Amino acid sequence: MDASDILDLEDFYYLESRAHWDEWETVHDGQHAKLNVISRMLTTHIGTPEVIVLVHVDPLCGALLPQADAAIYIGSHLLEGDIQISDLHFKSFVFVSRNGVAMGWQRDMPEL
Repeated sequence: MDASDILDLEDFYYLESRAHWDEWETVHDGQHAKLNVISRMLTTHIGTPEVIVLVHVDPLCGALLPQADAAIYIGSHLLEGDIQISDLHFKSFVFVSRNGVAMGWQRDMPEL
């Protein structure tokens, strides 16, 4: 599976899940990333040892990271573009908007 395949899967499950988006949290204070909030959201909404992170910049960048390192990676790309984070099965998600707010959820669909 290459980056394009992962993006297609993430986009599919994000589109299916957008109806559940209703609680946004601020993850940037105007000066710095709130790494503690990002880390808490990853633990609360995803909770797996590894996460997939896609940053929508040109060119697209992304990584498979240990959850413990993901908040720093995400924080380093905040405000550059939208960021999608998921578990390896595309069941749990965190979305970080380019404006510094984030939302997390788990999908109500059968697994892949």
